[in-house]
Amino acid sequence: MDVLMPQLGETVAEGKIKVWFKSVGDKIAAGDNLFEIETDKVTMEVPSISAGILAEICVPEGEIAPVGAVVCIIGDGAVASSGAAAVSVKTQQPVKVQQPLKAQPSHATAAKTEVKKAGPAKLDPYREVHTPERNFG
Repeated sequence: MDVLMPQLGETVAEGKIKVWFKSVGDKIAAGDNLFEIETDKVTMEVPSISAGILAEICVPEGEIAPVGAVVCIIGDGAVASSGAAAVSVKTQQPVKVQQPLKAQPSHATAAKTEVKKAGPAKLDPYREVHTPERNFG
């Protein structure tokens, strides 16, 4: 399971890993603190949401990672041994940022044609808030 850098505020775009509480090969229970993030506004400890073994640390202490980047990987422990995982941290490559997924063109064109078929929504000038009559999901 990939652990991503959380967004700690609307304007926060990156965070610095201040300290790791776990090391590669350590057993992790749900709720255990993994690392501490420092931003320009807040410092916060990030807990694990799943149990397993810390397989890989992708962003070392003192490094800055953008929101949504993979910070570490939690495995079930059956595939990797702690010795192999420790080697992967030493030979680690620079952090690569995963770009957010973009909508497929086929979905975009289908959505445009659907809007054209439905026509404009009728608005009541006496209502401040308008609830659409069709589902946009």
